[in-house]
Amino acid sequence: MSDTPHGTSMEGATGWDLVPYDPTTDMLKAAQYWSSRKYGKPIGNDAAIGCYHAMLAVSPKPPAKPSRMEAGGVARARAEALEEAAKVVENYGSQIMPDQLTDEVMKLAAAIRSLATPAKESP
Repeated sequence: MSDTPHGTSMEGATGWDLVPYDPTTDMLKAAQYWSSRKYGKPIGNDAAIGCYHAMLAVSPKPPAKPSRMEAGGVARARAEALEEAAKVVENYGSQIMPDQLTDEVMKLAAAIRSLATPAKESP
């Protein structure tokens, strides 16, 4: 890794994980436990928090890659969720509804599915 305090090398990194901006109580306890085992005495909370913030400040950014939100991901996710909702309505409705309501349940499922189709924008 870089010897500079502000390096952003990925050397030694094994992957990515989301972490909170501030360490949690459990994270501080884990730092104390580790320090006790490694050095024979627990690290203080101020030192652990300062070290944590220093590391976050120079952590490298994840590599750029298209997210689900890009390239139609939101529309696709919305369509999938609405299709799942329509299936639930159909399955649930056909099991508990009397025959006269079955048509209404199917209309509701169709209406849910129609929401998955993006509306055409007006010029």
